[in-house]
Amino acid sequence: VGVDFKVLDGYHYISRTFLLREDVSSRKVYLMKVSPTKNDEYLLYDFSMSIGDTIDIKNPISPFPSNGGYFKLDSIAPRTLNDGNLYNHFYLSPTPSNSVSTLPAVWVESVGSLSLINAPGGNPNVNGAGKLSCHFKSGDLHYTNYDSISDCSLQYDVSVNTMENIKFSIFPTFIEDYFNIDVESNQCEYSITSTEGRVVKKGDLYSGRNELPFNLPSGIYIVSIVKEGLIIGVRKVVKN
Repeated sequence: VGVDFKVLDGYHYISRTFLLREDVSSRKVYLMKVSPTKNDEYLLYDFSMSIGDTIDIKNPISPFPSNGGYFKLDSIAPRTLNDGNLYNHFYLSPTPSNSVSTLPAVWVESVGSLSLINAPGGNPNVNGAGKLSCHFKSGDLHYTNYDSISDCSLQYDVSVNTMENIKFSIFPTFIEDYFNIDVESNQCEYSITSTEGRVVKKGDLYSGRNELPFNLPSGIYIVSIVKEGLIIGVRKVVKN
């Protein structure tokens, strides 16, 4: 009661059951996972930490260990973002007693993790679960990192088949060796695109459930469903 949440939406958060809230006075950010039986809340970020402080990190619903163990704040560096203002960058590493996580993490004030937003203990790696390249705030470009892309844009131009309302689903979004595409139409195709924009796999789909091998390296991919040359659905998936 009396607490404002924002819905984390898009890609593998499309269930709209991931809620974010910020406690401005304590400089902490929380994530709540809503379910029919209970609501689980996790502390994601504590921007009030000082150098040398430790935090027990949780990476809920992510490809990283859900209980990431203790991390130590090694350093804080103020850096300028796209709006011209300085924002503290927090550099953390697992403590010597942490037997779960082995790689460092980076947080940015007003942005969050440079890996997945719900993985404060995630190591930013474009060839792993991902590394933040673009962050928009109120429609304006707020954070950029062009080491793996050439441009950041809010424009998303796909052709959508409005002549036929085709139901589909792609699961799981965190993939091991196989994934499934359910589609209620014949004569569809799928394509998988890498973060570099290259089509790395494609094939035919049949009405019903299609179990497909995902024999690709670990990383983030875009799966598109196409019918008669038009894209009818797009989802982001992560290969563990």
